Amino acid sequence: TLEAPAERCTTEIEHQSIADFFTIFKPSKDASSVIDNQSLNIPSIEEIENERLEAMLKQVKDQLMLKSATKEEVALRRQQWRELGVKLQGVKHWEGFNQVFMVSSATGEGIDNLRKYLLSRAKPGQWLLSPALITDVEPTEIIRMCVWAHCLEKLPQEIPYGVLVTVDECEHVNIGQGDDRVYVHVRLRCPNERSIKNVIGPQGKHIREIAGAVKNELGTLFKATTVVKLTAEAIKPNRGSIKRLRAAKDFSEVYPNFDNTSQPQRGIETVEL
Repeated sequence: TLEAPAERCTTEIEHQSIADFFTIFKPSKDASSVIDNQSLNIPSIEEIENERLEAMLKQVKDQLMLKSATKEEVALRRQQWRELGVKLQGVKHWEGFNQVFMVSSATGEGIDNLRKYLLSRAKPGQWLLSPALITDVEPTEIIRMCVWAHCLEKLPQEIPYGVLVTVDECEHVNIGQGDDRVYVHVRLRCPNERSIKNVIGPQGKHIREIAGAVKNELGTLFKATTVVKLTAEAIKPNRGSIKRLRAAKDFSEVYPNFDNTSQPQRGIETVEL
């Protein structure tokens, strides 16, 4: 059988020798110079981080092909374009093509010729859709896309991408009374107060511009007078709203009906045109 050795106690002589060692000990000059040289050779954390970021940036540039072209490459490309332009001068026949059309999306030039050619090549047959049908998209989806498009046009930077467009109403409300106007109510649900402020704009400028543009476009599309109501609101209630919810007996005390304009709400802005 093996017995575990008993714990050994440090004697007074060993204690004294250890104390004398630290009293007498002095680091040699060679050791200090070695430490200094090692510290000088070790790069700092900032240098390592800069090298890593430079390598990452170079890789991203290579992936995105963002390397700047040299003067020789630019001159070669220009020369190639000149040679191509000379070859195409006076060309009337393109091998493999019956017709070649040049169309400008900016001025509309060439569209009529392309339209006539397509109609001349079309085979006679029955229409798949009725000539009276403007579009097969649901009206609510048309309204949503229209509002979303004008939000992208009017709102700055990334703000429109965080806005959720919800169509609440699209109908003839008083058609029985001879009123053929189309009433549209759309909610612009914003993720935070900063987004709401940008959607509303100074003194309601942005939301009024969006509502006006949407009204004109939908009026032309529906061929009827359109009343547009836009409401900007927060998706998540702020702390003040949560406190009012906890203190209120009824949910409607904090969030009344949107149509009740006599009691304006904090964080909700409505404009009707």
